[in-house]
Amino acid sequence: MGYRVLEQVQLLGAALVLQLLVLVVYLALRRRRLRLAHVRWIAISSCTLVTIRLTLVPTVIIELPPAWSQLPINLVPLRTLAAQLQHGYYMVPLRNIGGNLLLLLPLGALLPLASWRQAIATGAALSLAIETLQLLMTKVGWGMRTFDVDDVLLNTLGCFIGYLLHQAAVRSVAAGAERWRRQKGS
Repeated sequence: MGYRVLEQVQLLGAALVLQLLVLVVYLALRRRRLRLAHVRWIAISSCTLVTIRLTLVPTVIIELPPAWSQLPINLVPLRTLAAQLQHGYYMVPLRNIGGNLLLLLPLGALLPLASWRQAIATGAALSLAIETLQLLMTKVGWGMRTFDVDDVLLNTLGCFIGYLLHQAAVRSVAAGAERWRRQKGS
């Protein structure tokens, strides 16, 4: 587990640096300045690349894909979570619950979402797309992944938490700017 997390952090760092270098060269050629919006979109695309790597790149290629009736599917909410919380080793629920919460959290914080409803809809749509692609990839033999409604719920919650963290940061910065203006004015 630790090695895989380190590998993903390295991948994210490399993606950020590569995209930043490409952007700086592009902006230099066009004689434009680097803006915060550019950095934000680099972070979003890097998080998207890591999400794709974590969820869709197969770890094992299967020679004989399973029949539809044998595909691992959980459509009962909280079934997998309940089973994992009863697991004797604490890392099993921590890795699954924490990983699914963190998967879309950066996108919830970075995407320009207008409301909490949009954050929930975005998280649910992205998570449902990921889970569906995992199921279809398993069917054709590109890895062995599962479709789990609990993953959809946790990913959606993670996106929503990211949105809430972004809103809290925006309010905090706005309040600090207001205090600074008042102090400067007096």
